Amino acid sequence: METMDVDATIASMALARRLPVDGIHGLYRQCDKKDMIKVSQVCRSWRQTLHDYTGFWADIDVTLGNHDPDLKAAYWLERAGQRPLTINIGTSWEDGDLDSAEQVFLAEHSVVRLGVVLRSCMDRWETVNIMVYHRRVLDVLLPIFAGYAPKLTSLSMEVLESAPVSVDAQRPLIPLLAPIGRQIGVGLSVAIDSYIPRLTTFGRSITNLTVDCNFDTPWTSDDILQVFQSCPNLKECDLYLQGTGMIGIPSLDTPIPMLQLEELCINWVQDIENVLVVLQLPALESISLGQVDWSTEAMSALWDVFSSSQSLSAVTVTDEAPGYEDRLTAIAPFHANPLALEAVTYFDAGGNPLTRPLLERITLPRVEILHLPGVPFEVVHRLLSSSPGLCSVWLSDATGIPPDSTHSPTTLSALSHLYTRNCPGLLDDIHAPQLDSLHLLCPSGQVASSGAALRAFIERSAPNLTALYLEKIDISDEEILECLGRLPSLRTLCFSACPISDAVLHALAVRPPRTRYSERLLPHLKIIELTGNTGISPQGVVKLFASRNSNPKSHIKGNIKFLKKPTAKDADALSHYSSSLTYSHGKR
Repeated sequence: METMDVDATIASMALARRLPVDGIHGLYRQCDKKDMIKVSQVCRSWRQTLHDYTGFWADIDVTLGNHDPDLKAAYWLERAGQRPLTINIGTSWEDGDLDSAEQVFLAEHSVVRLGVVLRSCMDRWETVNIMVYHRRVLDVLLPIFAGYAPKLTSLSMEVLESAPVSVDAQRPLIPLLAPIGRQIGVGLSVAIDSYIPRLTTFGRSITNLTVDCNFDTPWTSDDILQVFQSCPNLKECDLYLQGTGMIGIPSLDTPIPMLQLEELCINWVQDIENVLVVLQLPALESISLGQVDWSTEAMSALWDVFSSSQSLSAVTVTDEAPGYEDRLTAIAPFHANPLALEAVTYFDAGGNPLTRPLLERITLPRVEILHLPGVPFEVVHRLLSSSPGLCSVWLSDATGIPPDSTHSPTTLSALSHLYTRNCPGLLDDIHAPQLDSLHLLCPSGQVASSGAALRAFIERSAPNLTALYLEKIDISDEEILECLGRLPSLRTLCFSACPISDAVLHALAVRPPRTRYSERLLPHLKIIELTGNTGISPQGVVKLFASRNSNPKSHIKGNIKFLKKPTAKDADALSHYSSSLTYSHGKR
């Protein structure tokens, strides 16, 4: 809930003093703790009302390492009544603070005292957040919390310590138990950061699990599968296991049914097949896998997920920073028959050449959003031509685009958004009459005749574009003006590092006399962005804005980056349009 406007609350002092207690409580319910304290400064009565308001005391912050955190927790608990509790546990101990045996003893004694106080109110826990530096603090604190927390809806644990954890070390137990009388699988979110726990029956209540680990907490296959085995009612699971690498073959080979799991995201598990082959995922709707070593075994395991998860609608296979220079030859085909992913509407296969055998054998008849970076032209063409319902397409760095394609352009009647990066030639393969937004970008360098591809596409498809973004496109003034003449509905126009000149701005500024166009170019233009275009000058920009912004109906806004710093005279002229124009200078 948004916090209230504290200044406005304090403004009317006389009225504030006449408010009844229930009204003041109503105001406090709209505030976070910090604003409650501010609002309470209105008068003595309001401060007393806050002191008596149990909702204020039910949000408990304690810091281990500070003076008597257990006494503070007990004080707040006494005043919170029987309200559900939000408990935030932090620590002031940092690296080097617990090096001596005496320091460790005193710290553990403080942890135990706080744990005993908080254990007494587990029946009212609603949200518990624990963030500590030393892993040992959690090892001491968690065993104290053995028992039931029937109202708990959110639990998070984060360890900041960077000391490595051995893959052979015993995993600490989270001894919370599944609530008695509470419906299984209802509303419990757990987040774990840089800690590898074991779960008791408490895991049956978890519906949403997020794990985020650093390089010092590598997980094994048994660690991962134990989590799934302990949490059979998961609906969403996100495992970001950075530094884990190869998890190895698990000791468990019995299938684990995850009958309610709808969303699964796993990153940094290279041999992902050792997880996927064990899980049964009949309800899966979304799967996202990143930083995987796409061996034949890994693709076969994913293929089996595709085959068995009939509700699967979103697939993401990405790599953050792939380095496959020494493995550019894709592995051999692993499956003889094609597979249609009938329910998939979102598909993103990101730039890993080792997944080509997989891409070559699937079709996406109902896909609406498609991301294909670094994919061969033949695969792109096949997926586009077999996916008539596409609405948004992102294509980048496609390989093997023929200079003179023998394919007829693929008609995509529903396509509204097209983004291409470093592959302008793909426009020759697409007919999109309903296109609304086009990004044609070549950040790696201008491609010869890329402007011709744009001109041919616009002439062929006659799209009713409202937004056009061009970066490093080899296009002349004449070519771009011909294109713009066919795009009367354009509202947003962006040029970045293109070889256009002030002549384009002049044509946009005035109605060209004796031309085939009956009105000014781009009559609906509202936004123009110009970045690092060598032929664009401050004078050209000033003339454009002077013309357009003289009439409210043709008023535009702009963001301009010149390659060189404007002169004082030019800067003064540009400043006349500061309400609608921002500008800077320098290299891109």
